[in-house]
Amino acid sequence: MRGFTLSAFFTRVLPLLAIAWLPGCGDEIRSGVDEPIRVEQAIFRPGRMPGIEPFEGSAAAEGSVEPTGPDVTTVEIAGGIFYRWQQNRRIAGRVSPEGAAIALQIADQGSGYWIRPVDGADALADGEQTFELFASIGDLEPGLHSLRLVAIDEQGIAGQQRDFPICIAAEIPDNLNSCEPTLKPPGAIVSLYWNANADVDLVLIGPDGQVLDARRPFGTSADGGIPADVLRDPTIPRFDRDSNAGCAVDGRRRENIVFPEPPESGTWLIHARLYESCGVPSVNVVAEVYRRLEGAENTWSLLRVAEAGTTFNAVQADGGAGNLTYLFPLTFP
Repeated sequence: MRGFTLSAFFTRVLPLLAIAWLPGCGDEIRSGVDEPIRVEQAIFRPGRMPGIEPFEGSAAAEGSVEPTGPDVTTVEIAGGIFYRWQQNRRIAGRVSPEGAAIALQIADQGSGYWIRPVDGADALADGEQTFELFASIGDLEPGLHSLRLVAIDEQGIAGQQRDFPICIAAEIPDNLNSCEPTLKPPGAIVSLYWNANADVDLVLIGPDGQVLDARRPFGTSADGGIPADVLRDPTIPRFDRDSNAGCAVDGRRRENIVFPEPPESGTWLIHARLYESCGVPSVNVVAEVYRRLEGAENTWSLLRVAEAGTTFNAVQADGGAGNLTYLFPLTFP
């Protein structure tokens, strides 16, 4: 089959799929903007995704049941790790030569699926049809999920649905513990997040007066390098990244300070600062503290043990002059 054009998709495949879903009186056609995954240059269809659902019986798993229709043969998902609110993540692959379109969804999430035509045949892969999608992740809980895809032919016949595991990583640096509980997370995490595109800073003041922030990521300035003994000490906290620095919006709106291992004792004071308002009139900020818990069978988890917030108005931006807002303490052990 030659490369399937977008016009052919609209005139031949999409009308056939429409027969499978005819809105009743009062039904609303949704745009997919609130779905857990959104795909650029694709059409959102509410309802059940077409095709044969993933095999669950042992006989099917052993291959005694042969799927019909076009098949998804290859999927490329670099790393398999996604983040909530991540934009323009590439998902590519191939379907069997008779495939004309590709549909996908997050399994058991959302209210429908996305569909778009394939891009064309790959002569180096026995004429299999290629596809390349750019997807954005919505409000998905951290943890393991399945990206479900199915190929559809020119007659609108869908083949076997295929599941591909993906990890929705936590917004805090938990060492992917939210997807694999046997991975040991840090001993403690201080996290600050906010709701508008302002430049907000997380600042931690230690028991000896040492200050941790974007300029002093280990409690000391990074300009002259970090001493090797500081880098080796897991009880010394470390700052991860300066979000929205200089109003360069990065989409994260979160900063973290990580204790790889909890120190033996001491009280740390958690502060926030509005460095620059970046044109927004006000911004709400929330600080959280997570502590590591050991579970059964060599598993681990993180428990949120404290939370507090405040609101900054634009006039409170200080450009780093030192006007800190105290939130609450973190005490070890």
